Amino acid sequence: MTPGLVIRRFEAADQAAARAVVLEGMFEHWGGLDPTLNLDLDDIADSYADAVFLVGHLDGPTDRRVVATGALRMRQGDGGGREGEIVRMAVASDARRQGIGQQMLRSLTDEARRLGVRRIVLETTSDWHDIMTFYRRCGFTVTHEEQGRWSSNTWFALDL
Repeated sequence: MTPGLVIRRFEAADQAAARAVVLEGMFEHWGGLDPTLNLDLDDIADSYADAVFLVGHLDGPTDRRVVATGALRMRQGDGGGREGEIVRMAVASDARRQGIGQQMLRSLTDEARRLGVRRIVLETTSDWHDIMTFYRRCGFTVTHEEQGRWSSNTWFALDL
C-alpha cells in the first residue's frame, strides 16, 4: 500500500487532473496526441456515467493531487455473459513504481466483484512492454492480439 493514497470515485472537481494524468501517459508513449481520439476525457462524468471511474489521489501534507485513474465498463462477453472492461488506467509518471497501479487495479477488480462480474478484460498496445509485464504480474493472461488502426493491440483477461 502506498502511504497517503486514497482511491475513490471520480467527482466533477477531478476532471482536469484526471484528464491530464491519462493524456500525460499517452503523450509519453506515443510522442504526441490527437485530440479527436480522446473525446471521452472532455467530460468524464458524462462519458462514464454507466461505468465506474476511479481516481487515486495522494492525501499527504505536501502532495494532494490526482496521480492515477482507471475505469470499469460493463460489456457483453464473447460467451454472452456480462464482463467488465478496464479502460483509462494511468499513473502519473513521477508516481510510478510505488504500487499505485496495483492498488488501482485491485480497486477496479473489487468493484467488478461487487457488481457480479466474473471476468475482466482489457487491451493495451502490444509494444508497451512495461504495461504488458505489469498486467501479467497482476494475474491477467493474454487472450489475443489484433491489428488496430495504428498499432498491434494485445487483449488480456482475468477470471474472478
